[in-house]
Amino acid sequence: MNKLRPTKCVYCGSSAKSTRDHVPPKLLFAPPLPNLCTVPSCSDCNKSFQKDDEYLRLILTMRKESFDNLGAKAVLPSVLRSLQRPRQARFTSSFFRQCGQIEMRSRGGLYLGNSPGYTVKWSRIERAMARITRGLFYYEQKKPIPKGHQVVSWAEDNLYLLSNNLQTQLKQKLVLPLIKETPTVFGESVFRYWFKFLSETESNSVWLFEFYGRTRFIAFVADRDPNRLLERLGDKLNPSTDKEKPTPA
Repeated sequence: MNKLRPTKCVYCGSSAKSTRDHVPPKLLFAPPLPNLCTVPSCSDCNKSFQKDDEYLRLILTMRKESFDNLGAKAVLPSVLRSLQRPRQARFTSSFFRQCGQIEMRSRGGLYLGNSPGYTVKWSRIERAMARITRGLFYYEQKKPIPKGHQVVSWAEDNLYLLSNNLQTQLKQKLVLPLIKETPTVFGESVFRYWFKFLSETESNSVWLFEFYGRTRFIAFVADRDPNRLLERLGDKLNPSTDKEKPTPA
C-alpha cells in the first residue's frame, strides 16, 4: 500500500513529531509481512496500542474458529512465547483466571450449553476496533474522522444483545450487502475489510472487519447515536427499485 504524507496524528490530532502506525496491527501477521497501509501517529499513541494489540491477537488466535486458519496458526508460536515472558506474568495470570466454563450461544442468541472458554475484556477490544477504524478511515478518506463523531463497535457474535429491530437492520441492510462487495485484503486469510458511507457528509459510515477468516466486528463512525442513525437512514440503505437496483439481503 502507498504510504501517506506525514501530518497530525490521526488518533489524537497532536502536531508532535509523528511516527507511522500499521493498520491493521502488524503483529497479527507472521513474516514476511504483507504490504500494510500506514498512517501518521504520534509516539505516545503508537506506544499505547501495543498491549491492546497483543490482547486482540491473543483473543483472536485462541478462538476455536481460528484453529484451522493458516494465518492464525502462523502467529500462534509468537502468542505462546509472549505469554511466557517474565514481564507478561501479570497479564498471563489475569488471562488464565478468566478461563473456565462459559455459556455458549448461537449468533441468534440461542443458548447452546456450557463449554470451556474465556471471558473477554470488551473494553480492550473496543479500543482496538476504534483504532483500526480511525486508521482505515484516514487511509480511505485521506483525512481523520471529524471531531464530535463517535466510533462504536460490536462483535458479530454479540449482535443478539441488541434489539431485534437493530439486529435486523445491521444484518439485512448492512452486513449481507457489504460482504457481497469485493473486500480489501491483507495477508490473504488474516484480515479483510469492507466499508460503506451512509450519508452525503462522507463521515457517517459502517465498517466490517474479518480476522483469520471467521471472526467479524462491525464498527460505526457516526455524528449521532448510531441506533438513531440506522433508523433515519433505513430507506437509503434499502433503496427502492425506481432509484437503483436493490441489493439482495
